[in-house]
Amino acid sequence: MDGFSEQAFTFFFCGAILGDNAFVGTYGVNYGRIADNLPAPHSVVTLLKAAKIKNIRIYDADHQVLSAFQGSGIQIIVGLPNEFLKDISVGEDRAMNWIKENVEPFLPGTKICGIAVGNEILGGADVELWEALLPAAKNVYSALDRLNLAHKIEVSSPHSEAVFANSYPPSSCTFKEDILPFMRPLLQFFSQIGTPFYINAYPFLAYKNDPQHIDINYALFKKNSGIYDAKTKLHYDNMFEAQIDAAYAALEKVGFDKMEVIVSETGWASRGDANEAGATLKNAKTYNKICGSCY
Repeated sequence: MDGFSEQAFTFFFCGAILGDNAFVGTYGVNYGRIADNLPAPHSVVTLLKAAKIKNIRIYDADHQVLSAFQGSGIQIIVGLPNEFLKDISVGEDRAMNWIKENVEPFLPGTKICGIAVGNEILGGADVELWEALLPAAKNVYSALDRLNLAHKIEVSSPHSEAVFANSYPPSSCTFKEDILPFMRPLLQFFSQIGTPFYINAYPFLAYKNDPQHIDINYALFKKNSGIYDAKTKLHYDNMFEAQIDAAYAALEKVGFDKMEVIVSETGWASRGDANEAGATLKNAKTYNKICGSCY
């Protein structure tokens, strides 16, 4: 999925949508760096400040990036990459070492406000990572607490749509049975420490996988007939909101109806392989412009 992975920025939203309520919160961008011809981190800071972006997420804790954002006032969620989870899950001392090397030295000049422990772990191919996720998150939180940083730096872990068994209509959404033994205790822990449910919501991926049955206008926020959820009596004219309400429905079914849902990633591919329907620059501009302006 070349065009999608090369995009340097995708959106995330620091807030939630629930039912037919208006979005409340703010937005930021995910600053990805697996691409060619990327601007230097200090140039990215200038770009983001000019665009009045106040929140970003990176997928690691790159020292050059964290140094570049010092004094910028931009809040940053750093990532603890998936490949570190098994080691961090072994003991709190491993988490402490990682934080002392990658987070603490940059405070308070760089406004690190969160640590995302892994990305899209549950539902992925490596079941050993499923088992490591909760202990790793607990160890990171405990280390932050010992450093008196737990009240300043949130511990989270973003999920993909792969954690759901179904999401149509939104009210019928449930977590996959094989994921529940890992998801329930994770949600319990995050509920205890006040962490929301983070979801990577990509209408593009849903459309790409089933272009014959999904109206691209519904995925792109353009005029369409939408869908009707008979249980909630809600009408959805775009997939983005339907995906978020589906997450709320799944959480409610496992007893976490009070947990907030936050979109940790969204966006649209500007280029892709032949089998990636809809991956065009025009569609990417349409999705990102409307999504960014509406929420």
